[in-house]
Amino acid sequence: MLFRGLALLLVVLALGSHAAMAKKGDNRQPTPVQMDLREIQVASAGLPTDTETFAGFPEFAQPNDNLQLVNGTYYGGIPFILGETLYDNTIETPRMFTNFPPGTRFWGADLLAGDAAEFDIVVVGNSGVLVLTAVRGNQLDGFLGFHDPQGLVSVAVQTVDGSSSGGSDVGLGNYGFDNVTTAGWID
Repeated sequence: MLFRGLALLLVVLALGSHAAMAKKGDNRQPTPVQMDLREIQVASAGLPTDTETFAGFPEFAQPNDNLQLVNGTYYGGIPFILGETLYDNTIETPRMFTNFPPGTRFWGADLLAGDAAEFDIVVVGNSGVLVLTAVRGNQLDGFLGFHDPQGLVSVAVQTVDGSSSGGSDVGLGNYGFDNVTTAGWID
């Protein structure tokens, strides 16, 4: 329920504050797009990048519900670092990455999750909002990546119970992020 409310709030904020939405008579449907690891590597080759490896963070629980990363801010419940990977002690709390360098067009991260893990994902960009529901871990192949040619605002991920979307009740589990990368600043 909390994620659905957060998703709605992000959609309203994106629609209300980003003028890049399609205008009347414009048949384009601008929106951020999901990319796999190879696509994002090819598309962002040669562009400026920043990567958070979590090597500079102490192991275990962090003192705040938000972490300042080299390329943005992470908001979650009770974040903790284990093996230079970002997890969260509150499994059902949405995990959001935002405050990217101005004009970030690419965002990607290694996703450590079980094949049966199931996620709702909301990506807010300057061109629109992408909402993905009931995405299984095995569909992501260990990587989560997005692109918006007009710039990305935030990426929010929440694990969901598989039974709520026709799954088999095995979709709820903890997951981690590593090598969180932003690229392609707009001048």
